[in-house]
Amino acid sequence: MTGVDGMSNESPLLETSFGRAEEPSAGKLGLFEVLFEISSDAHHVAPEELAQKANCKPRYVREWCACLACAGIFQVDDEEKYWLTEDQKKSLLNSSWIANMAFVPLFADVREQLEEAFRADNPRLGMDYANYQQFYSLMAACSQTRHREYLIPKVVPDLGHGIAVILTLAE
Repeated sequence: MTGVDGMSNESPLLETSFGRAEEPSAGKLGLFEVLFEISSDAHHVAPEELAQKANCKPRYVREWCACLACAGIFQVDDEEKYWLTEDQKKSLLNSSWIANMAFVPLFADVREQLEEAFRADNPRLGMDYANYQQFYSLMAACSQTRHREYLIPKVVPDLGHGIAVILTLAE
């Protein structure tokens, strides 16, 4: 399976870059969305502009952009301005691997509690589902991406008349 610009989704460089990029979570900060919105082949974005529009610190945004440019995710020019091609935007928007990289910090959040649950001297058995609320929210987002990519365009049309019957019965 290939990712943006034909890179393997299992690329160590890509995983390392996205692991760093997702701490504290570029997705939560809106950095991807802002770059998608304001960058183009005609308009390359300085990290300071991206930082201002995303309400982030320019120094951290500069490092984040450089990291993803090194991985081949973003384009960069000689002035160290960044942009995404239209093909890159489509690939990133329709790919679930961005969302999958967001799992790493979620498990780090509960690591200490999980380690305590393992200890023989801890009287508690297991962990509460409430500890994983962020995980469930992320899983919902991943499911929506998968449904948009596969279920809706590939499975639903094959159901054809059955959907119309179900909808009619539901009314």
